Amino acid sequence: MPKLTILNRAQPEWDVIIETNLRVMLGSILAGLGRIDVEFDAYSDDRGHGAAYRCQVVMTELSGAKHLLENIQPDGKRAIEGVLSRGRRLMSRRKYFVRKVAAGD
Repeated sequence: MPKLTILNRAQPEWDVIIETNLRVMLGSILAGLGRIDVEFDAYSDDRGHGAAYRCQVVMTELSGAKHLLENIQPDGKRAIEGVLSRGRRLMSRRKYFVRKVAAGD
């Protein structure tokens, strides 16, 4: 498991949801990551659209490459799941590309 840092500026109960979703959604790619930084906060939209949640994740690979992903949604759980699914997609595509280049295709 990579080093995990969660900066939660919303309610404390989101910590468990963030960590659980991290383990479930990124489980198969965690071995290739050295560090994951998650920033989660709630804010009100100035344009009158109500409250929104922002989830930002910085994933650092073992090679040192960093990836910044962000998702803003009116539902906090969707913000978390959205950014983690993007991260999973990104890492699985990178793994496929690296394998394909190494094979010489």
